[in-house]
Amino acid sequence: MTTLQLKSIFDFAHPEASLQRAFAVLNSEEATHFSQIELKTQIARCYAEAGEPLKAFEILNTLKHILFQATPREKALHALEFGRTHDKISLGGEHALRQYKQAVEIATPAREDDIVIEAMHRMSIMADIDDAIALQKDAISLASTTRHPEGAQWLGLLYYNQGWSLHEAEQHRAALSMFEKSLRVRLERQEKKEDILTSKWAIAMMMRVLGRPEDALKQQLEVARQSDEEDAYFFAEIVRCLVDLNRQDEATPYAHKAIELLKQEEWPDDDLIEELEPFA
Repeated sequence: MTTLQLKSIFDFAHPEASLQRAFAVLNSEEATHFSQIELKTQIARCYAEAGEPLKAFEILNTLKHILFQATPREKALHALEFGRTHDKISLGGEHALRQYKQAVEIATPAREDDIVIEAMHRMSIMADIDDAIALQKDAISLASTTRHPEGAQWLGLLYYNQGWSLHEAEQHRAALSMFEKSLRVRLERQEKKEDILTSKWAIAMMMRVLGRPEDALKQQLEVARQSDEEDAYFFAEIVRCLVDLNRQDEATPYAHKAIELLKQEEWPDDDLIEELEPFA
């Protein structure tokens, strides 16, 4: 079976359900149609995403003795998932980075571009701002030209992430351009509604930063209206726009709601709560 068919088993936002499907396939005749190594690396990822990295390591370690006969894709996926699992544990950063680099080294000559792009993406999250921007540029270049269908699907997210990196580097006009490219790609590919709205939210945020709070407010209100779920960060940007426009009284309900939502999160953004409290 193809990589796309294999990925139909897994939804890493819901790892427990994915594990049920994966084990059902693994214990059936259908398993003969899949790469066992690839299937098991993705099972390991589910355990890592579900907060069980030790089970993920156990699976990945059992695969080591058969990697000598594995394809480059299987070897690269094994390294990628080892890196991702190390990412899930404290003090695992150096090990993760080494595994991501190994995944890139194996996957690049084999033209397994989706793995190269994902490994670069993971490395960029760990890097300082200048290295992150460089890695993101390389990943964008590859995603823009690859013939690998899974590799090309990264482009909208990569533009979005580079926008954030450029924003952090205070290159706000360049950041706006990246967010606009992210939106264009996500619309063209008919990606998830919330991803499209997030790109619109980021574009409006840059409008505000660049001194266009009125335009930004219109877009942020529309983003919040279109969203299927209330989002604290959408409301927080509405507050910032209204404050910049000296309309603090109108900001109160949005600040109050944003704080309420933030306090419900497992890891509340205390800095943002502190910023919003004077206007609630």
